[in-house]
Amino acid sequence: MEIVLRKLVNGAMEDKKTIAEMRHEVIDNTIRIEILLDDIIQTDLGLEPSYFSGIDTDGNELEYIENINQLDRFKKFFLEKTNLDRKFEIIKDIIKGDPKKIIPQTFWKDAQRIREIRNIFAHTLSPRHPEGQTTVKEVTEDLDSQIKTLKGWEKLYQEHTKLFDEGYKILFNLFYFPSQIV
Repeated sequence: MEIVLRKLVNGAMEDKKTIAEMRHEVIDNTIRIEILLDDIIQTDLGLEPSYFSGIDTDGNELEYIENINQLDRFKKFFLEKTNLDRKFEIIKDIIKGDPKKIIPQTFWKDAQRIREIRNIFAHTLSPRHPEGQTTVKEVTEDLDSQIKTLKGWEKLYQEHTKLFDEGYKILFNLFYFPSQIV
């Protein structure tokens, strides 16, 4: 069982996120970016769903995706086998090929950092502070020590959240609402 930490904020006790909650949000947000990249890549390659609507011989309305098998194969043999770094490389190439698509230069470094932080949270069963400090489970029962130990995780979580919010907005606007780029 993970300990829920509380801190005094403006005279009231406030729950702090547990490592598990931070891990969940970091992984979830990284998956959201990957899904957006998948959609951009699929669209760029002209592999959008082709819908069919009609009426069968009994007068019932029909609607289905005609190219569902091709889309499923593309997902199974390409998107699911392609890692996040490679997907960012593909997006970079798509952007390079369209002079109207301009992206901040820091975006690529930030995208790499999103992946790095995600890997720290995802691949560490008992997370360690980036500088090697122990987790809340490994420290004394002293609440101050636990909060101090979690500060590195909170910092990584906040950094990932900020980079995710900015990066997702940039990509979404660039490909779906180009006039919204700031």
